[in-house]
Parts: sequence; C-alpha cells; structure tokens
Amino acid sequence: MSNETIQKRPTTLAELGMKFTQDEMCHECQSGRCHNWSTGKSKDCNGNEIEWFIHVSVESTFCDPECKYQKFIISVQLNNTTDSKEDYELEAFTEIDCVNFLVNNFHGFRCSEFS
Repeated sequence: MSNETIQKRPTTLAELGMKFTQDEMCHECQSGRCHNWSTGKSKDCNGNEIEWFIHVSVESTFCDPECKYQKFIISVQLNNTTDSKEDYELEAFTEIDCVNFLVNNFHGFRCSEFS
C-alpha cells in the first residue's frame, strides 16, 4: 500500500478557499446575499490554459420557515472588468452542485480580492 496522501475532492465552497462576505447593499435580497471572487483555470481546444474570473454569490430567500432555500449563482468571466461573448452565468440550488461544477470545469483556484 502506498504512503501517498490521496487528495480529497472538495465538497464545500470553503474547501475551495472561498470566504464569503455579506453584501449589505443588496436591497432586493429578502434575506441577504454574500459573495466571493476567485480565479480558476481551464484548457481551450488546443490545450492552452485559460484563466477565468469566477464570482459565486449565494442568495438566501425565505418565504416562510418551510420554504427556505439558497441559490448559488456562478458567473464566469474572461475579464472581471469587461464583458466578453465567452462569459456565462448559471444557477445551482445546492452547494455540492455548485462545487462539482467548479471542480469539474476549473482547477488551480486562487482567492481574489475585488470590490
């Protein structure tokens, strides 16, 4: 048996290094929104690495105690200050789905500081 440590696949956004900050300016969010920026890499069809800016926000909504849910919004951009036709956004309704999408499509995550 090998003594090598098998790297555990992340199951939470915190394990990807994302530390979320509450967005106090989100007036349309019923129960709050928090967000974090990161960068991750993928490969294009020629095998060249592309660095992406990844913004994940978590929106908590409560219509009543039984109807609580969180929505994870993943925005992926080539440049964090300008729009590009390659940019896209998607939603996930569980943290593990959000993490699986990020891990399956990107590597080399690094926390970023953006306002």
